[in-house]
Parts: sequence; C-alpha cells; structure tokens
Amino acid sequence: MDQMMWRVVGMGATFAAAALAKKAVDITWVAIAGEEPPSADDPEVSLKKVVAFTAATAAAVAVAQLIANRGIARARAGSSVEAAD
Repeated sequence: MDQMMWRVVGMGATFAAAALAKKAVDITWVAIAGEEPPSADDPEVSLKKVVAFTAATAAAVAVAQLIANRGIARARAGSSVEAAD
C-alpha cells in the first residue's frame, strides 16, 4: 500500500479504537456506578464524578489509540518487508 492509503487506514483504525474505548467506558460506568455516565453540562452532577469519568474515558481512548497505531505500524512494516521480497 502507498503512504496515503496507510494514513487513511491508520486514521480509520484510530477512530474506531477511540469509539470502541468510549463505548466500553460508558458500559463499564453503568455497570459499576449503576447510572448513566455523567454529563459535564449537567450542574446537578458533582465535579468529582465528571472528572473521574473524563479521566477514565481519556485514559481508555489514549490506550486504544496507541494500540491501534502500533498495530498499523507493525502491519505497515510487514507490508514493506513483503514488498521488498
């Protein structure tokens, strides 16, 4: 694959990984807290809950994106080696 195609594949994989991580955090929050994830716009929700949810979401999305990017990098490197053979 050419460089532009790898960028498109990488962006798609990163977006999908972030969306799945966000959904996983939402589901986990409901399972643990027994309530829907807090909204930062809701003045009724404590700042502590909003910060905890935001931190959990940010960490999960960052790790998912890292894993996706590393997977794409490995696939790209493997593709380059195969093309050279």
